[in-house]
Amino acid sequence: MRHLVVDSSSLISLSSNCLLWLLDKLRADADLQLVATPEVRAEVVDKALKIERFRLGGVRVLKRFCNGTIVIDETDPVKTNKILRTANSVYKVKGRSYKIVHKAEMGLVPLAEKKGTGLMLVDERIVDKLINNPLGLKKVFERRLHMKVEIDKSKLKELKSLIGDVNTVKSSDLVAIAYEKGLLKEYVRECASKKTMKDLVSGSLWGLKKSGCSISTNDIKEYNKLLF
Repeated sequence: MRHLVVDSSSLISLSSNCLLWLLDKLRADADLQLVATPEVRAEVVDKALKIERFRLGGVRVLKRFCNGTIVIDETDPVKTNKILRTANSVYKVKGRSYKIVHKAEMGLVPLAEKKGTGLMLVDERIVDKLINNPLGLKKVFERRLHMKVEIDKSKLKELKSLIGDVNTVKSSDLVAIAYEKGLLKEYVRECASKKTMKDLVSGSLWGLKKSGCSISTNDIKEYNKLLF
């Protein structure tokens, strides 16, 4: 069985679009086990259940912990703290470190290594770009802050060493995989057609984008081009 370490951002995106059932399908058909840290569960379940507007989403995610689609595992706290300190020292604004990530997010990296997959499901843009395109993230911060952002090259080198071969996928990738495996057919069985399926995939991708998945309009066009 393959393991995929999951961040709260992806669970929120999927839950907001009623797409968590895809995780159940992928577990059964693709032999994929999702793994979360206790901190992730606390954010998407425990915290959500205490807030009325997020309570339904919290129950949706809770179901996936109860049915075994997502399991809990501990990460390495020492390495997590080291990654956290380093990541929050990479970018400088006016000579001072610019804090960009939190402990729960960085705890996914050691857990992904522990599970032997080196793969994280993350929709949040900062974490995704920090791992895959740190120079691009610098430009994001400069546009956001309207000022120059510096990169501490020694800290970036240290961060890359700590992260190693860990990489990320997004919830949009799971939609594409589910389509390719034929797992979406059941959803439109009563009104099956190529157009309906294309509308389902496109609608899912746009819904995820609007719910926080860090994909662009061009990314959605590329998905549609590749899949159809």
